[in-house]
Amino acid sequence: MNLDGVREAFAASAQLGGIEIIPAIEFYCEDKDSQGKKLNLGKLHIVGYFPGITNLKDFEAFLKALSKDPIYQRMSQRLENRKRDVERIRMKFNGLFKDEGFEINDSDMQKLSKKLIDPYDLSALLFNKYGPERLEVNNPAEAKKKYIDIAKKRVFSVGSSNMRLEEIIELVTRYNGIVSLAHPLHHAKNKKIRIANVKKLFQKYSNCWLYHYNINSRYCLLLYL
Repeated sequence: MNLDGVREAFAASAQLGGIEIIPAIEFYCEDKDSQGKKLNLGKLHIVGYFPGITNLKDFEAFLKALSKDPIYQRMSQRLENRKRDVERIRMKFNGLFKDEGFEINDSDMQKLSKKLIDPYDLSALLFNKYGPERLEVNNPAEAKKKYIDIAKKRVFSVGSSNMRLEEIIELVTRYNGIVSLAHPLHHAKNKKIRIANVKKLFQKYSNCWLYHYNINSRYCLLLYL
C-alpha cells in the first residue's frame, strides 16, 4: 500500500501533455470483517482508484487528509510491522545460513527499488545472488521454501500487514474513490477466490466494481454493482 510515483506521473503528464493520470492504491486484504469474523473470500488484492484527483495540487491535498485519517494510520502501522518482520526474517536467515556462506546484506537490500518488501523479495535476492546451482534450487519460489521459510518460522511476527476489506472500502469511498479487484485474470481463474462472496459484500457499498471474464476470448469488463 503506497502512492510512490504519483508525483512523478503528474509531473510527466504536465510536461508531455495529453496523458490522464488516475492515482490508485493496491491493498492486500485480510479475509475478515471489521469485527474479525471470517468472510470466506479468499486471498484478495484490492485496488482503490481516485479519478477525482486530476492534478498535483489535488493529490497533495489528498495526501494531507489521508495522513490524518484513522483507518489509514492503522494501515500504515501494519505496514511498519511488516517491514520489521521482513528485517527479522533477513537477520534470522543470515544467522542460520552463515556457515554455508549465504547472506543477504544491506547492500543487497538496497538493490530493491520497492519500499514494501516481503519474503518473496528476499528469495529473489538470494536466488539472483547465489544462483540455482549453489542454492540447489530451480527458481526463487524453491529458494523461499528451502531457505527463507525456515527463517520465517523462527521469527515472532508482530502481526499481519494486511487490511480488512471493509476498512479498505470505507477508506477509498470516503475520498470518492472506486474499489475494484486487482489482477482480474488471476482472480477469475483462481478457485481459491470466492467471487460470489466478494460480489455479495461489494453490493453493500456504492462505488464498488467487479468484472466479467471470458476465458475463451480473454477479455475483462468491469461491472458496476
